[in-house]
Amino acid sequence: VLPGALEFLNYLKETNVEPIYISNRRENELEATLKNMQALGFPNAEKEYVFLRTDQSSKVKRREMVQENYTVLLYVGDNLTDFSDIYEAAEGVDRNKLVDENEADFGSKFIILPNPMYGEWEKVIYNNDFSLSEAMKDSLRRAVIQSY
Repeated sequence: VLPGALEFLNYLKETNVEPIYISNRRENELEATLKNMQALGFPNAEKEYVFLRTDQSSKVKRREMVQENYTVLLYVGDNLTDFSDIYEAAEGVDRNKLVDENEADFGSKFIILPNPMYGEWEKVIYNNDFSLSEAMKDSLRRAVIQSY
């Protein structure tokens, strides 16, 4: 569990904000997902608050389902497509431009938590070629790392 995640989600629940989970885990993993979430103490680890992937990885429909019953205050995720459909088709420079154009959303409406293990960010680095060797992928990742 990401340090601070449980504390943050429990704080939300204590202040009458309902944490809702939208994940690209598949629906057949719902029971196991709920069991793991409950064991870790996640609030709202119940079916009505967890929206898993069906036939599409796009989260647009699931976000719309949530918006039918809730006012969304904040999106937290590890991928730009967790926040808005505008990032789904964009790649590379176009995606960076969209982020720059919508920078006011980051830190206020969108909270991005980097996932160093995997994610759509990789396809840009590998030019959509996941067949590259692990050594080549590592080399490409190292070549694009920027220090701030």
